[in-house]
Amino acid sequence: MPPTNEKRKLAMNIPAANPHVAKKSKHKSKSEKTAAKVVAMQGEIDRVRTRVRLEADKLKDEEEIDLEDMVFGAAVGDGGSKLQSILAGGARHVATTSDLIGELVNELDGESVNGDQEELFVIDRRKPTIVGGSQTDDENDVATDAVIEQSKSQQAAALWVDTFDNDSQELKAVDIGAGSNRLRKLRESVDETKISTQEFEARLRKQFLKLHPSPEWATNPDPTLQENYQQQEGSTSLGSVNAVLRSTKAMIDRNMRVKLAKEHLDIFRMTDANDASPSQSIVQSCKFHPNAPVLLTAGQDKTLRLFHIDGKINPKIQSVFLKDFPIHCADFSADGRQVILAGMKKHFFVYDVEGGQAERIMGIRGRDEEMFNKFVVSPSGKFIAFLGRDGYIVLISGQSKQWIANLRMNGTCTAFDFSKDGRFLYSIGGDGEVYQWDLATRQCVHRFFDEGAVNVHHLAVSPDNSFIATGSSAGIVNVYSSSSALSTSKPTPSRALMNLTTGISNLSFHPSSQALLFSSRLKKDSLKIAHCPSLNVFANWPTESTPLGYVQSSAWSPGGGYLAVGNDKGKVLLYRATAFGAC
Repeated sequence: MPPTNEKRKLAMNIPAANPHVAKKSKHKSKSEKTAAKVVAMQGEIDRVRTRVRLEADKLKDEEEIDLEDMVFGAAVGDGGSKLQSILAGGARHVATTSDLIGELVNELDGESVNGDQEELFVIDRRKPTIVGGSQTDDENDVATDAVIEQSKSQQAAALWVDTFDNDSQELKAVDIGAGSNRLRKLRESVDETKISTQEFEARLRKQFLKLHPSPEWATNPDPTLQENYQQQEGSTSLGSVNAVLRSTKAMIDRNMRVKLAKEHLDIFRMTDANDASPSQSIVQSCKFHPNAPVLLTAGQDKTLRLFHIDGKINPKIQSVFLKDFPIHCADFSADGRQVILAGMKKHFFVYDVEGGQAERIMGIRGRDEEMFNKFVVSPSGKFIAFLGRDGYIVLISGQSKQWIANLRMNGTCTAFDFSKDGRFLYSIGGDGEVYQWDLATRQCVHRFFDEGAVNVHHLAVSPDNSFIATGSSAGIVNVYSSSSALSTSKPTPSRALMNLTTGISNLSFHPSSQALLFSSRLKKDSLKIAHCPSLNVFANWPTESTPLGYVQSSAWSPGGGYLAVGNDKGKVLLYRATAFGAC
């Protein structure tokens, strides 16, 4: 039958087939099929959940159902957690179905990615490893062994090598001949230049032990404590510790039992004692506190300064300015609570360290002196001796500062010093005769002549009362043994020290009586230290490079470990004697 007009019109309106459109329609139909599979699987999951819920409802009684309706208000949804224990049996089936859905989604993802392009990233969907917990002990052991073996096989080489630990490296020797003076101190001979690294380390250790030796209590322990420890060895009690705690003996020994070497003095410089506040003039006096690590400095700048001596910073504690009073002599009282200050005036000052007040003492009653510029404090604190005129020595009370007695010599008096126990006062005059005064009776008990005395201006008595030293304007220091000097009127000195060529301006014994310091302010770097009782002058210190300057004053610390030297530049140089305690 021939086609009608309507069919002909419809056939004319149908467009021609496009091959690209057909390919796109084919791809769309495949995606639709995959989506249909997903929907079917989701329906299967819903049916499984419904079936499981119905099975669970059959197991419930009416009271449980009423309680659930009362609490939750309706039937539990698909994801309800209160039926988790019942749904556990069907969880494996649901998980299997979920895995199937995941595979279908992956398939869709694979179709949507252009195969000609590279992946920009990868999603890791591997199952995480569970440490402990669900794994058994055997599985954990196997896993741990596997990790250890893997780490051993992948162990990296060392990142760096210390050249000092390997002699095959470049650094095999150290040059100590050139460079700083710190390395030159390690030389054993002048010609030595290079040493091995092992020898360099050994010498550094030796130098450290030389500057910081082991303390006496560690090298020579108390034998009583050793016996106590041996008796209680093996028991649980701490015998040696208990013995120390039960004893009232001082834990720090100040008995000066250390024996000073005869030929070598171990001493090194530290931070200047007044580095925090140098003097603006020459340092006329520098003295250590008898009980605390404190040093005073005073001079022509009319200022008293107190410093805390720690050897590193030495901070300033306080300073006191005395108007129109240049200080010529200053010292602590025996108890350290006061500082006595004297100058070229008819009065002197007493400064209260604790109260911070300076009191002016208007002379001494009964004495018409032009000036009180020189004094000495007795170690007992009972007396203060001032140098008077016409051979007088004026004694005043250390507490009240009132006159007690006068001691008169033949001729003039130039120097005096107390014995350590405070029982005797020794003085010397321009004629070179030494007087021994008994302070209990105020009488002269003995006199002797200083051999070859020429204008003797200084006298010192050792702390153990075994030596008496005199210093003259010719630079000669005569050292007498007390036993011989106090038994005859014309003793022979044990040693005449003639190392200086200008007048002696300072004499001071070490607190242990094992050294004597003598110096002169008239020549630069004029300071020497002699060993006692051998009376040999130490040759290793001071050296030509020791920056002493013109020495004006000096002082040993009560423990003997510090030496303070005041010079004309307003500095107080601080040195550390390693053989003794710091303070």
